[in-house]
Amino acid sequence: MKYRKLRIDIMVALALLTVFILVGGQIAYGRFFVERPLLNELQSIPGVTTAKLEKTPAGHDIVLQISAVGNLPSVYQQAKDVARRNLSPDSFTLKIVDNRTPLLTELYWQMQIHIEEAVVQGNFATVAERISDLAATKGVSENFYVDEECIYLELYQDETYLYAVRHRVPPQRRTVTT
Repeated sequence: MKYRKLRIDIMVALALLTVFILVGGQIAYGRFFVERPLLNELQSIPGVTTAKLEKTPAGHDIVLQISAVGNLPSVYQQAKDVARRNLSPDSFTLKIVDNRTPLLTELYWQMQIHIEEAVVQGNFATVAERISDLAATKGVSENFYVDEECIYLELYQDETYLYAVRHRVPPQRRTVTT
């Protein structure tokens, strides 16, 4: 088929080939130069046993299987720093896979109200004591950490463990109207 001495069928085929090459190149670049190095770097963090990257409509979910590390904030912050270097800061979510049991999960949910209270009221020392008391009643050891961005909870019983990370919302400035 010709139009003004040009073969339209060849032009369409070349346009389609160009689109396929560009899309394929972008996919290959993402896999080999972004995703693979990101996963390798995440798995090199001490305590991370496996790392997976799942695509979501909002960006990526980074799923980390973490062993019993005893210092969750350090591992979490290292993973977040690695992800921020390789992906845009608002395009990923870190998810932690632990080795929890129903007892640890129920205990966590009992502690959750105290954690939420600490986020709202800022009484972290009081909440740390309450969490420690709750854990002691169940024979569970715990670690409770707070930094400027997150609240971290580690629960350990025998060979099982539960990790929870709660992001803190920065305090909003209150305006007083008269």
